[in-house]
Amino acid sequence: MAPRMTDLIKTPFRINNSASNGAIQDESLPISLDVHLISSEEDPMSFQLVWLCHDEFRVQVSVFSNDTRDWCFLPWVDIEERVSSPDVPQDGTKYWLMSGMQANGLIFWPFQNGKHMLVLDTGTMEFSVYEFPIYSKLVQGCSFGVGETKDGIPCIAYVNGATIVVLIRRFDKKQGVQGWRFVDGVNCDDEADQLGINGGLDVVAIKDGFVYLAATGMILSLCLETRKLEKLFPMSFQFPLHPYIMAWPPTLVGNYGSFAEIQDDISNV
Repeated sequence: MAPRMTDLIKTPFRINNSASNGAIQDESLPISLDVHLISSEEDPMSFQLVWLCHDEFRVQVSVFSNDTRDWCFLPWVDIEERVSSPDVPQDGTKYWLMSGMQANGLIFWPFQNGKHMLVLDTGTMEFSVYEFPIYSKLVQGCSFGVGETKDGIPCIAYVNGATIVVLIRRFDKKQGVQGWRFVDGVNCDDEADQLGINGGLDVVAIKDGFVYLAATGMILSLCLETRKLEKLFPMSFQFPLHPYIMAWPPTLVGNYGSFAEIQDDISNV
């Protein structure tokens, strides 16, 4: 059979779509949150899709494997922090998780109230819940993202005024557990006019040691290693944006003149 450029994967069950824009919902159905692609550098042709569903107190993961071409349904898991929370009877909604973010084999889903974060280890498919380390900043409406450093260490970045603050997840030897530790804060006040970020910054994603940010009409990147903030390209589209690394297109190999012209146009924006 000839290889196909695209393929269709059937939905494994009936769901409520949290982004259905007011459509009538069947309240007996679970809520579909998001789907994440899991792959490895060792075997890039093999992948899994991890699909999270939830109701008011429980979560469930379904996993699609391209090897078997089928879905595996894991058991429902009660989330104690949700079951025992005094906010549950008052929040009036079942949509209590934000969209997930991946980092080094982990998927993080912050609670909508900002107090906790649901974490799935995709190696063991086990859930855990942690207190969210920037709860007070979320209450203030700060933009944030979860991702990983160049070395694959999970990290959080959030924007506090003109400062981009970074925390990493490290093992705390005193307490014997993993914890989040402040590592850096990059102040952008001096570069605000040059970079055109006086209108504020939003964290788009964190991938491979770079924090991708959106300003008015521009996408920027912050290298966590060098602390250098740079313009990438004008933003002529709407969110969501999903940065990824791809191979250099074969048709552009050796075409340095055209590439230099493009780079020069961006630097003059």
